Amino acid sequence: MTQSMDDKGLKAQVENRLADLFSDEEGSLETMEEGRSMDDHPFKELKVLLLSIEWEITDDAMDSLIREIKGRETAYHDDRIILTFLQLLGSAAKYIKVNKSKAHPKATRVISLVYTALEKVALSEGMAQAEKEKILLDEVARFKRLREEVKVRKEEIKAQVSSKTRGVSVRQEREAVVTPPEETPAASEPEKIRVQPDLGRIPPHEAFAHALEEIKEVIRAEFKALRAEIRLWRESG
Repeated sequence: MTQSMDDKGLKAQVENRLADLFSDEEGSLETMEEGRSMDDHPFKELKVLLLSIEWEITDDAMDSLIREIKGRETAYHDDRIILTFLQLLGSAAKYIKVNKSKAHPKATRVISLVYTALEKVALSEGMAQAEKEKILLDEVARFKRLREEVKVRKEEIKAQVSSKTRGVSVRQEREAVVTPPEETPAASEPEKIRVQPDLGRIPPHEAFAHALEEIKEVIRAEFKALRAEIRLWRESG
């Protein structure tokens, strides 16, 4: 939803919405955390910023969100579970900032769900480590599904662009007087097949470690792609 408003008005509406969320009788954090107020909520500013981008996605809002995530990463650098949640949020936020209205429609929804899971893990006192890891693995899987859907969407857009030029290519081929012989494609190295372990048959701690390594690789790849997109965007500007 896009709505024209100044920053103060937007922040006021978001904070009012936050107050409503915290005062809700059913499922409120006050009930869950024995009187925890919004003022001492460790992710209060992060939550305000996430709610603000539901109103309007702007460069300023995304920059503020990314800075806040980086600040939280510094604060939680010793907590690998919270840190991984924040890395997922940061990767998705950078993707949305670069692509804006062209971003996958599910991207903001994934950010919201990842944050909800982060909040649950961070604020639920006495939650077992295994339960925290399970929640994180579910969000890693959600993030990976979004990443695959983004790839499919890009391929569909490329196919649409290609179909527009297909007619021109066919006509040019028909007008060619001499058709050059087909070149024998050079033998390419067989694609390396990465064998994925069956996570259901290995110990939980090994499955979690494997998932962490996998998400690190995903995030590194996403950052590389984002840097390339930013470079192209600047060159075309």
